[in-house]
Amino acid sequence: DVEGRHVAAHNDEQMRLAMEESLRVTQQNEERQLRQAEAASMSNFANGSGTANIPPAKAKATTATQQKPIQQKKPTQKTTNTKNQPPIRSAAAINAGKAAASRHNISNHSKKTAKSTLDHTHPHVKIPDKLQNKSKEEQILRCADRVKPHVMAVDTLLRVLTSVKSSPGVDKFRTIDRTNPNYVTYVRDKPGAEDLLLAMNYRRIASKNELRLERHLVDDALLYLGISALEQARTSTEYREAKKWRAFHAEMRRVAKQLGGGSAENLVNGMTEEETQIR
Repeated sequence: DVEGRHVAAHNDEQMRLAMEESLRVTQQNEERQLRQAEAASMSNFANGSGTANIPPAKAKATTATQQKPIQQKKPTQKTTNTKNQPPIRSAAAINAGKAAASRHNISNHSKKTAKSTLDHTHPHVKIPDKLQNKSKEEQILRCADRVKPHVMAVDTLLRVLTSVKSSPGVDKFRTIDRTNPNYVTYVRDKPGAEDLLLAMNYRRIASKNELRLERHLVDDALLYLGISALEQARTSTEYREAKKWRAFHAEMRRVAKQLGGGSAENLVNGMTEEETQIR
C-alpha cells in the first residue's frame, strides 16, 4: 500500500509537471505570434500612403504615438500571465516541502497526543493540583499531616509559631537561620516542614539563607490554624510512636555513657562493644 501510494504520488507529480511545461510552451508560442503580428502591422503601416507626405520627424512621432498603446499592453499581458501561471519547481524542492510539512504536522500531533494520552488511557484518573495552587488553609493542614512522624520537627515548628503569635513584633521570632545545625538536623529536610512555614507567609531570603516573616504578613488566623494543626499532630499515633522510639534511644545512649563507652545499639542487642568485635 505504501509503495502504491508513492508510485501514484510520483505519477501525479510527473503529470502536473508535464501540464505546466505544455502551458509554458503554449504561452511562449502565443507571445511569439503576437510579436510577429505587431511587427507585420507596423511594417504595412509604414509602407502605406498614410505616411507618404508626412515629414520624417512627424512620421517618427506618429509611429511612436501609434506604437505606444501596443507597447503598454505587452508588459501588462506578460505580468498577468506571470501572476496566473504557477511557479515551476523542481521535484527536489517539492519533496523537501512535503517533508517539512509532514514534520510540522507530526510535531503538532505529538504535542496534542502527549496532553490527551492520559485522558484516553486512564479517563477516570485525575492528576492532583500542586500544593502551592491550593488554599493556605489546605496547605497548612496537609503539611502538618506530613510532618507528624517527625517529633523534633513538630515540636520546633510549634514553638516557633507560638512565639510569633505571642510576640509578633520581635524580629528574632520571625527569622529562621536555615544554616542553624538544629534546624538542618530536625526541620529543614523533613517532609512538609518548610512548606508549612511558607504557607504561614514566611519567605526565603537567598542572600542570607534564611526564612523571614515580615511584620505586615503576620496573619493571626493562619497562626491559629497552624498551631492547632500541629497540636493535633501531637495526638496522632505516628507522633506518639516516634516519641517513644526517640525516648528509648535517648535512654540507651544515657546508659551506654554510664557504662563507659558502649553504643546504644550494642546495649539493645544485649552485648558490649568488646563482645560484638569478638563475634
